[in-house]
Amino acid sequence: MHQNLLEIVATDDNGQTFNIYKLSGTNYSLVRTVTTDPTGLLGADGNVNFASAFCRSLDPGKFALSDILKAMTSTQQNGNDSVHFRFGGLNRFDGSQVDVAQVDQSTIQVDPNLRPTRIVIQNNGSTAADSPGCQKALPARMDVQISRTDLLKSLQRLKLVAPLAVGDQVQIKLSGKLVDGTPFSAVFQAGIQ
Repeated sequence: MHQNLLEIVATDDNGQTFNIYKLSGTNYSLVRTVTTDPTGLLGADGNVNFASAFCRSLDPGKFALSDILKAMTSTQQNGNDSVHFRFGGLNRFDGSQVDVAQVDQSTIQVDPNLRPTRIVIQNNGSTAADSPGCQKALPARMDVQISRTDLLKSLQRLKLVAPLAVGDQVQIKLSGKLVDGTPFSAVFQAGIQ
């Protein structure tokens, strides 16, 4: 028998419990009710449990439209070139800082479902390229490398309203979890030239 693939999590009227519904045939059925948020966004104390990276850079930050079109018709995967997603300055929703060493590297993915080819923590990496606000953040940075070919193939899926065009800016989300289960994300801007 197949496992149910789709589920919906909804809070009850007073926000104290979470109902989990799973798709069974053409209907959703209540499977269980829990007191903690199964998505991990709310802690047992009811506070938002999330971290976001405000120091981030993408190298390269611009991609040629001709390269994207070429990659989309190519059968090659995981080419030799990489795109570097560098981030640090992780802050929890309450404003406290989190060291990137607290990231569970096995959970990192770049939308829409790309896995890193290499991850490097740069404990004493240069912060010279960071904006002034980021230079005050904890010094460690994480460099997540993604196959350039795979990223180029996925860029059109990130802009669903129209074909990519020169001058477009596309948001790319990197997400994962900290070792304590707290979800985190970093959003990068990629230019199309």
